[in-house]
Amino acid sequence: MAAGIVERVTFERFDGDVHLNLRLDEEDASLLSGGNDRVDGDLVVEIIPQDRSLVAVPDVGAHVIVVGPWVNDTAHGWREIHPAWFVSEGRIVPASPEELRRVRELLAGAASDPDA
Repeated sequence: MAAGIVERVTFERFDGDVHLNLRLDEEDASLLSGGNDRVDGDLVVEIIPQDRSLVAVPDVGAHVIVVGPWVNDTAHGWREIHPAWFVSEGRIVPASPEELRRVRELLAGAASDPDA
């Protein structure tokens, strides 16, 4: 669990994840690593497409509590919550059929990055 102010919300085209940049409350600052400096010192929180019909997407500026596995993202070198199982405030934004199709392709190893 972590709490803070949402500084950025990004709907990722590649995999349909919603990325939140969360400026943590002071008491949760120990959840960060040096690698989080690469994302302006924020904690990255990811809502996966399969959960978007259940997990709220908050607005920038909202103070939220998030719950999910706290992990080291070794590909990026920072700590994050991925996937978020709960976000305390926001609106439900279900993944589109296209986003869900893309996830199925990625999981099957059949898709590549559309921006590459």
